[in-house]
Amino acid sequence: MGAFLIHKRFQKIASLFPQKEALIFQKGDRFSSLTFQEVYSLALKINSFLRTRGFKFQDKAILYMENNPFWFPAYLGIVSGGGVCVPVDFQSTFQELNNILIDCEAKIIFSSPYTYEKIKDLKENFPIAVLNKEFFQKIELDKASFLDFAEDSLASLVYTSGTTDNPKAVMLSHRNFMANFHSIGKLRTYTHSDCFLCILPLHHTYPFTVNLLAPLLAGASVVFPQSLKKEDILFSLKKRKVTILVGVPQFFSLLSGSIYQKLSLIKSFIFLLGFLRERFKLNLAKPLLFFLHKSLAPNLKYMVCGGAKLDREVAKGLYSLGFNILEGYGLTESSPVVSFNPPYKIKIGSVGKPLSGVEVKTDAPDGYSQGEILVKGKNVSRGYFRKPNLTQKVFKDGWLHTKDIGFIDRDGYIYIRGRKDECLVLSSGKNIWPEELEDFYQELSSIEEIGIFNQGDSLYSVVVPNKSIFSRKSKEEIYKQISLDLQKASQKLAPYKKISDFRISFKNLPRTRLGKLRRFLLPKIFQEEDLKKPLVEDEFSQRVIRLLKNFLQREVRLEDDLSFLGVDSLLKIQLATFLEKNFKINIPEQDLAPITKVGELIEYLRRKELSFSEQEVEFTQWSEILKEAPASKFFERIRLTPFLLDIFLTLLVKGIFFFVFKGVYRLKVKGVNNLPKQGPFLICPNHASYLDGLVVFASFPLHNISNLYFIGLSEYFDHPLLSWLVKPGRIVPINVEKNLKEALKVSSLLLREKRILCIFPEGGRSFDGRLKEFKKGVGILSKELSVKIVPAGIKGTFKAWPASKTFPRISPLKIVYGNILDPQDLEKKDKNFSYQQIVNLLKSKVSLLLSS
Repeated sequence: MGAFLIHKRFQKIASLFPQKEALIFQKGDRFSSLTFQEVYSLALKINSFLRTRGFKFQDKAILYMENNPFWFPAYLGIVSGGGVCVPVDFQSTFQELNNILIDCEAKIIFSSPYTYEKIKDLKENFPIAVLNKEFFQKIELDKASFLDFAEDSLASLVYTSGTTDNPKAVMLSHRNFMANFHSIGKLRTYTHSDCFLCILPLHHTYPFTVNLLAPLLAGASVVFPQSLKKEDILFSLKKRKVTILVGVPQFFSLLSGSIYQKLSLIKSFIFLLGFLRERFKLNLAKPLLFFLHKSLAPNLKYMVCGGAKLDREVAKGLYSLGFNILEGYGLTESSPVVSFNPPYKIKIGSVGKPLSGVEVKTDAPDGYSQGEILVKGKNVSRGYFRKPNLTQKVFKDGWLHTKDIGFIDRDGYIYIRGRKDECLVLSSGKNIWPEELEDFYQELSSIEEIGIFNQGDSLYSVVVPNKSIFSRKSKEEIYKQISLDLQKASQKLAPYKKISDFRISFKNLPRTRLGKLRRFLLPKIFQEEDLKKPLVEDEFSQRVIRLLKNFLQREVRLEDDLSFLGVDSLLKIQLATFLEKNFKINIPEQDLAPITKVGELIEYLRRKELSFSEQEVEFTQWSEILKEAPASKFFERIRLTPFLLDIFLTLLVKGIFFFVFKGVYRLKVKGVNNLPKQGPFLICPNHASYLDGLVVFASFPLHNISNLYFIGLSEYFDHPLLSWLVKPGRIVPINVEKNLKEALKVSSLLLREKRILCIFPEGGRSFDGRLKEFKKGVGILSKELSVKIVPAGIKGTFKAWPASKTFPRISPLKIVYGNILDPQDLEKKDKNFSYQQIVNLLKSKVSLLLSS
């Protein structure tokens, strides 16, 4: 009888490992813990406390606490005496808790000091026990006893809906949980020597079983970081030598995005590692990317994902990085795990094979083709508490009808398409699975999140833009770019799957605690409109507008967009200098970067409480700016004379990439003879892919490779994982958008030192493969320093790896170096030639190289 009782199993483990740490909690830079014996002792005290107060067999006790050291001892104490634990989300409102309390007729509530403040006025004289050290010190063990009783006795009532007056609770017995524990154990993914990290709330059955109950009943340890901040999670992962990380898709998506953002320059290398692992089962990423694994979790064996569907690209990305990510599937009604990917044969995109002792089929005639997933096993609940009609509807002939639609492949792996009740049925009769469409559109680099819903035959969406791409763009620019991306991506879809209209939200989409999208809220978000603050033109505004008119030599209005007035990032630098001298202040370049309208500029200046200079000052010329030394924080990261080790690494890495591009991508290089034999000169290629910089590097002649420099985005190269590459790789990390003036000063310094500099004149990757407008920065450098430009056309990289894709594809590549553009030749024809003339001529040359 005891083999299938939760508390009896824990009692046995506590006798085997009494002094081993069971629960470990981070507190600042230290950890506190409870051993298995201490957890057992605290559970006995809860058991005794309830028995002395007349708590009877199968009485209900609510556990209303955040994750803390007393959560599991309280659970164990409740169920060990035959009681039923009702775990409730500590973020639930007073009303939600009251609904649950009335429905289950609980006899007591266990709370923490934090949650007690929310419920202290719940009911007059209703018993609430606040769990802290003082509470346990007062309890005697006179009546403590871990009882024996029937294994099908209830252990938990888990409410999956408590927000209405008709809450729904799943009844889960000791047999249900223990059957799931034994089935998970047969996967052989963990032992008593493992250490789990818990970042999910324990009131959910998924983290409770997979992240707490199963590890503890096997003698493993569980670590709780003090918060969900990245720093605390990483600290706990490393310091406590965590081997298994359990999470939900949203967490792994953020983790994957963060890693790839830092490693964007070696994405092609990661793709190659992923290809080798998927095709030949060679996990070379772990040793070759040792610095990544060491910085995150050096002892990590598995990442475990459940709670919702994991995006295939996220799973593939983590797999390519050398991580073992095991996706599973389950429901509260199945205690909860139904299936898991076996560690020895992971299928990306699948939720794995049914656990031992669990039967799975679809309601299709053959039991495998697409249909509703049905589940049977000892882990399956007997039904819903006091809801016989609903129980009969969901549990039929011993099978749990999950409402999930999917199919089973020949190897027995399960694939989930979506929820039966989330399928969007158009008035035309067409069925659309929104999660699949969301996964498709979410591959676009401009989109961080997207939620889709329908009205009649039309699809609508709410889009959260990618903050890393649009951090300095106006809402109008963001809307325009996302609209273009959606239109282009939708060309690959059937007409009825195209999005008719969308709205932008700068807040994360509404989700449950486990990351499931709350789709029913999307129409409301879609309809909400931003309120615009009216603009008022006062005397101060009129003064600033007068100055702007003189500076720009055109009419200026309060509501004008600066870009409409021709103020690009370069002119902003001159404008900042002009305003500094007129207002006798210092204006950091990054302060002006997010300002997009005249009214915003005026408000910025007003907040400075300036002393206004009535006499207009001439703005500084570029020739003067380029002579200034760069700020020390940028200058210190430049190594003008390479070390021998730098040269060795350069030649080694160049050789590797040249081999990869030649052998895999069939790279062709033409026009190398057009490159001057020595610097200074600029190389200016088109930019449509992550691969472009690597193609230039791999194709460049050996004799000059150690003089070739690149401007790299500081957000990547300031990270510890990549910062060591800066000097040996001759990469200048700088955010050009925030520090354009400094970027030009650094470029000027390198060119005056007779170095070679690769600059992408478009200023960023093209999202559609077409040439964008060229920025004037390259024209300023060329004219003011009298430096030659070598135009370059790179073909095939957009097809191989566009900005909208997470991973590259195999496609032929070609780079052509064109004839030199010499500013002295232009000066001979026209002494007053402009920066823009250089840029226009350069663009036409690059365009010609691409079309030839």
